[in-house]
Amino acid sequence: MNSNAQLRREVERELIREPSVDDSQIRVIAQGGVVTLTGRVSTYAEKFMATDAARHVLGVAAVANELCVSPSKGEHYEAAAKHDLQGSDHHATLR
Repeated sequence: MNSNAQLRREVERELIREPSVDDSQIRVIAQGGVVTLTGRVSTYAEKFMATDAARHVLGVAAVANELCVSPSKGEHYEAAAKHDLQGSDHHATLR
C-alpha cells in the first residue's frame, strides 16, 4: 500500500489531469487510504468530478469530499442578473 504522502501526491496529480476540475484551491489529505478533499470549487459538477478523479487512484479506499461550492464573481453576478430579470417583461442578453 502507498504511504499517505504518496497517495496524496497521486490524487493531486489525478486532479491536475482532470480537465473539468480546477485544482488550484483544492487541498488533499490522505490517511490510511481515506482521502479528504477540502477547499473551494465553482460548481457542484466540479465537486463531483473531483471525487471521481480521486476514486480512480489506486490505493484510495474512500473519499471524504468537504469541498465548498462557491461560484466565481462573474458567475455570481450573472446568476443574480438572471434572477432579477425573471418575472419581468424586459429582455437582455448576458455575455
